[in-house]
Amino acid sequence: VHGTLGESVDLKRQLYRFPEQVLTNRGFWHGLPVQNTYLILQELVERGLFNKNFATQLRETLNFITGLRLKEQAILRKQGFAIPATPEEWES
Repeated sequence: VHGTLGESVDLKRQLYRFPEQVLTNRGFWHGLPVQNTYLILQELVERGLFNKNFATQLRETLNFITGLRLKEQAILRKQGFAIPATPEEWES
């Protein structure tokens, strides 16, 4: 992997999206016919790839993360919060 970072890194968005991205990638890897993360999770349980306890905990985590994201968006009145990627941007 190679490339460059943009002017800012949206760290919170990346942390919020990570579990969703993992589930979506697993769905594509196993050729699931759905793209909704909750449906992907259900399909993975039905195929025996995840146990029900893990799926329940992951679903609760996704709900919690979504709640945090929506709460922060309401406070900021926008859909993102980019942090500076360079020392110069931190100082300004």
